[in-house]
Amino acid sequence: MSVTTLNSATGFVPDPRALVGAVPLKGYEHHRHERSLADQAPVHVTKLPDGLEVYVTTMGLADTRVLLSGTGTWPRMSKDASALRSAMLSQGVQPGEIIGRNLLYSDLPEHQVLHGLVRSGFSRARIEGLRPRLHDLILDLLDALPEEGEPVDVVERIAVPLPLTMICELMGVPTELRPDMRRWSAAIMTNDPAVSAPAGQAMAEAFSALIALRRKRPDEALLSALVHADVDGARLGDEQLATMLILLIVAGHETTTALIGNCLAALLHSPGAWKSLAGQHTGIGSAIAEVIRWDSPVRMTPHYLATDTIHLSADHAIPEGAVIMVNLGTAGRCRRHNGSAADLFNPFRETNAGDHVGFGHGLHFCLGNLLATTEVDLLMRVLCDRYPNSTLVGDIRQTPRARSSITNAWARLDVQLRR
Repeated sequence: MSVTTLNSATGFVPDPRALVGAVPLKGYEHHRHERSLADQAPVHVTKLPDGLEVYVTTMGLADTRVLLSGTGTWPRMSKDASALRSAMLSQGVQPGEIIGRNLLYSDLPEHQVLHGLVRSGFSRARIEGLRPRLHDLILDLLDALPEEGEPVDVVERIAVPLPLTMICELMGVPTELRPDMRRWSAAIMTNDPAVSAPAGQAMAEAFSALIALRRKRPDEALLSALVHADVDGARLGDEQLATMLILLIVAGHETTTALIGNCLAALLHSPGAWKSLAGQHTGIGSAIAEVIRWDSPVRMTPHYLATDTIHLSADHAIPEGAVIMVNLGTAGRCRRHNGSAADLFNPFRETNAGDHVGFGHGLHFCLGNLLATTEVDLLMRVLCDRYPNSTLVGDIRQTPRARSSITNAWARLDVQLRR
């Protein structure tokens, strides 16, 4: 059985800031931090790069699901945008453009209404209909790569443009705006106000212009559908539309970008895994699920608000009014659910969606999870078949991670793609 594990560093000291990407990370260092901190306590207090104090949970799979679903004895957490913005401002932190009345930052019943507006755009039938275009795009990206054997940064050349192009086409974002959308999105994900604030404002202004255009000249894309959507006899306002569209662009490709990179890194680093998938695709779905479990593309579910004191244990509580973030890595590598080998990556393990919460859980389960897994599944099939002898370039332990409090991605990932 082929597995990948981590070597414990002598004198290693876990840092809660690593939970939210507030310190530079390389390789799989975050696994060590998360495991050590989870063994110490179910929650840790730290600060995001923007200075916001947050309570980060580091719990197992079952407890994480209960907390996210709000169905247990713990008080339900809130995602209300107005309340969260107030909590941030009380700490002297200016909320970003993405924290507004959208799918990610709303409670029932508003969330149900907003979900209904975009659900059809991510339905199984709609995603299946995108497969021919997705396949063509994958081939175009691979055909544009350098000569075989030359190192390729697969993040820049594949993991970013594939999902970004798909979500932009689905939404109706013009081709000339897509490089800016990528640059703004990456800046927003850093959570560093010096770069995230102007990027969020620029993206909001760009969408405001597109909203005005589609009010006059509608088309068949999702953006236009949202502009003209009827909500109890009224239309969504421009400000709410802009924050919805920012969320769809950012979440619609950042998670998939992270998942593509994490799949390539894990499968190429695990002896025999990559070649075993070439030509026989039956194990690709479970291998992708295993990557999501072991190295979740989403580091953290962002910004909940404690509506009451949450007593996680006799010794650990989250106070009312605290901003909460839920770590998904400790849930996926939960020993109680996934056994004593939970910290190992095993590409031949029959992992499924019940073994992780990589796309969230409960009311805010990721709407675009099917689009993401479809993109990654088809990409892995094509890559494994075309380049069965591919290898990573350099030491994965020294490869830098991208700066983000939310996603768990590689800053770059160099691969030699060999037939």
